[in-house]
Amino acid sequence: MRSRGIALAAALSSAAAEFIGVIGVACGCLGFALEYYRPTLVYSTRAYMDHYRTLLGGIAIGALVVLGMYGLAARASKQHDRSNRTLQPTAGRRDD
Repeated sequence: MRSRGIALAAALSSAAAEFIGVIGVACGCLGFALEYYRPTLVYSTRAYMDHYRTLLGGIAIGALVVLGMYGLAARASKQHDRSNRTLQPTAGRRDD
């Protein structure tokens, strides 16, 4: 059961990293196009491109934050599982 959880976490983080990468590339392409074609673009087109570049950047940062929170939650749950284990008697110790 534990290995299934690890595999799920790895798949989730892999998919999230891929999502962040795709969003990052799209944001970079919009930024490049915006800077390269800035002199020839109409103001409204520049405003739309800048808006969507900012929106994609916000989505990427939000995904990073959520991924970080997921990692912290998984780490905290592992510590919780460890602290609830039953105590084993120490060798050579007697409880009288």
